Amino acid sequence: EITITVAGDSNAVPKADHTFKVDPGTKWDGIKLLANSKINYTPGYENKTWRFYNASGQEIPANHQFNADTTVYAESQRITTPHVEVIITVDGDPHITHKSTDHTFKVNKGETWNHVKSLAADTIEYAEGYENDTWKLADASGAEILSDHKFETNTTVYAVSKKTVITITVAGDENVVLKTPGDRTFTAYYGDTWSALQSQSEGKIDYKAGYENAAWKLNNASGDVIAADYRFTTNTTVYAVSKKKTITITIAGDSHTRIATAGDVNKLKRDYGVTWSEIKDTAYNLITGHDENYTFSAWKLNSDGTGAEIEPTHKFTADTTVYAISKRTHVILTIRGDSNIIVPNPDTHTVAYDSQWGGANETAVKALLGYQSGFKLKGWKRNGSDGPDLGDSYRFKNDTLIYALSKPDKVKITVTGDSHVQITPAPNNEFFADDGAERK
Repeated sequence: EITITVAGDSNAVPKADHTFKVDPGTKWDGIKLLANSKINYTPGYENKTWRFYNASGQEIPANHQFNADTTVYAESQRITTPHVEVIITVDGDPHITHKSTDHTFKVNKGETWNHVKSLAADTIEYAEGYENDTWKLADASGAEILSDHKFETNTTVYAVSKKTVITITVAGDENVVLKTPGDRTFTAYYGDTWSALQSQSEGKIDYKAGYENAAWKLNNASGDVIAADYRFTTNTTVYAVSKKKTITITIAGDSHTRIATAGDVNKLKRDYGVTWSEIKDTAYNLITGHDENYTFSAWKLNSDGTGAEIEPTHKFTADTTVYAISKRTHVILTIRGDSNIIVPNPDTHTVAYDSQWGGANETAVKALLGYQSGFKLKGWKRNGSDGPDLGDSYRFKNDTLIYALSKPDKVKITVTGDSHVQITPAPNNEFFADDGAERK
């Protein structure tokens, strides 16, 4: 707002209250009567004209717009023709109060509302958060007063208020982007709190990947943080300050792995985009032990151990749980066999996890077996006599039952020949040889 100061000659003496404020761009034609109301004229005198600053100033044109603080100077003259005046009474709704007990003023008969309006407005004030909406004739249900309305009789003008509308402008730092380019403002009412307006402000913006809100401030990055109960009473810029988004990497283990969790030490707070290589060692140090016969195997994103092992370059962009997957250190072979196999006591043998049957494991187990007279080992099955063959390349990842099959240690040889060969009759043409013996 700008200030208009009223001055005058010796017959146009300014009243004690001889200043008033107007919006920049206000035209002289609309405030001339208001200025005139700030003057006490010597009886028999009236206004002749208005000048800028003093008696030597230029006469003020009706369409002059005020854009800076200005002094207007009343030049008086003797009254030659008495004026017929009408009384204007000012009234208004419950959000309006009068500046004085006298709610009336006089204007020349035939004066227009365009000239009278500022004078009427100067007699009242609005409750906090309210401003003028319109003026009506007589009361709230009266007709709206048009700018060229002429006052020919005593009249009541009625001020209708409305809640003061303010504009909120949303801005932010380099990591804040508008959802719709150019759409950064919205309207609110005088007195609205930040708790009521925050969601609308947030609705105007997004953050670049990996960033989130750190705080909202008034005007710019150097402004005060906006409290929830802060009341907006004027057009205001709210400024979003960003921060690197924090995500939580939770370190967990499968059912055979123990992880330190006291004080949520296994919940690693890291910046958005952290790689597995940056936190892998920290995660490993949280493993406190394993069940008997188990050891660490791999880090995976699935609790059941399925899926690929986490790569060192894997980036975390959301809260994630990673799992320490265990593996057996060894497996137990339970030895069984047919009726001609003498199973050892105890009937178990321990082998390394994922070790191969053929070679050292098979040799060690075979050494534990005994045989009924006349029998030896034929081969091996898994899971029982009718199970699949136990081949040399089979690898043990779980406890397994292995089953030994026997065969006689000697074979009967029966000698026969064609029609030109004479063979001793049975049983003299039969004999026994060691199973696997070579013909000499």
